[in-house]
Amino acid sequence: MKTIYFSLIIALCVAFIRADGTAYEATWYGGSNDHHREMNPSCTGEKYPDTDYYAAVSSTYAKDLCNNYAVVMAVDNKDSEYLGKMVKVKIVDSCRECERSHIDVSEKAFNNIRKKGDGHFPIVWVAAKSNGSVTRDIVYPSSKTESFAKKYFGLSKSQFISMYKKQALYMITHGVTHSKFNKNDVPVTTTTKKTTTVKPTTTKAPVTTTAVQAQITSEPIVTVANNTSEENTVPSIAGLGDINIITGESDDNSIPDDAPIVGQSKVVDPNQTTYSEEDIKVLESQFPDKEEDNNSYTVGVLSGVLTVSGAAGIGLIYLKKQSPGKYDELRQRFPEAFDNIKRSVSRSATQLKRSVTRSSKKNETRHADHPEVNYRDMPDYMFGSDGLPRIELHDLPSEPLDSSFPEAKLEIK
Repeated sequence: MKTIYFSLIIALCVAFIRADGTAYEATWYGGSNDHHREMNPSCTGEKYPDTDYYAAVSSTYAKDLCNNYAVVMAVDNKDSEYLGKMVKVKIVDSCRECERSHIDVSEKAFNNIRKKGDGHFPIVWVAAKSNGSVTRDIVYPSSKTESFAKKYFGLSKSQFISMYKKQALYMITHGVTHSKFNKNDVPVTTTTKKTTTVKPTTTKAPVTTTAVQAQITSEPIVTVANNTSEENTVPSIAGLGDINIITGESDDNSIPDDAPIVGQSKVVDPNQTTYSEEDIKVLESQFPDKEEDNNSYTVGVLSGVLTVSGAAGIGLIYLKKQSPGKYDELRQRFPEAFDNIKRSVSRSATQLKRSVTRSSKKNETRHADHPEVNYRDMPDYMFGSDGLPRIELHDLPSEPLDSSFPEAKLEIK
């Protein structure tokens, strides 16, 4: 009993573990609750950041984003109190385990847009210098952002991204630390149609009639190449008389303006703040990280072989029967981990049911999914021992040929 209880404690604790620096998410670090990990930031020679609103980004950026500013906002609505809240942070440090789309913000900055107990949340963010020059173009989890913008603001993804980036850059250039997303600042696209009226003018030109006398001569007809071409004369072909073929090669070597350039793809200007749906597709194609599944929790492993879906799931059932009090205590202390284990057990049961269902169907007649076709009407010799139509490979036959059906031969004598 003690062994099972101990194993469950390990499983429930490990169930909370997440891979640090998950793509398109924010976490918090630093302060007394995190052993002052903000000390000695990599971007400065100071012992502490010069602001309470600081952040760390992936070390793959090297020093490119040092002392730049980022504006962060959650793209879910776990708590309506924080819906649309934006915070500006100064990038002062690097994070070795973080993905390029992840940002680690200070505890104080985190608490401005989310409850610290949440630990992490999906975000949209962009980084720029104090003059507004973008250094890390806007990134966000595509599918989550699209549903979030539509559900809570009634905006398309392109509208939301355009508005957010514009408002974020305003915060950076005007020294604003806190703000709230303004859903009414919808970009308006104006189309101007220019109409030009042309009055027709009719001019009668004098008609001159010139009499031309055609002369019939015995001279051969000569084909003259265009003046803009180089003439390359092909030598006469023997036996065909005096036939000359003249080819022309254009001197114009200019490249059309709309000609595609090999190896060059379309890019979106990082300082652009108004996006079309096509721009959004191009922008997302250049995102640094793959968007992760909604449930990216690392379900704990009890040992190298036993998983939570097996040992922990069975252990929970056993614990509930033997010690309901301990079971309720664990469930109250680790509600989220309990949910993860239950989902894992449910998935395992579903997979097992499907595999049993597939096994029960193995005895069905071959080609049962095509009953209208009777493959057995074909001659028996055309089937192999496995019941499948046979294709003879004469250089490497899979079965000896049936002597009752000799091969036809064609001989030329």
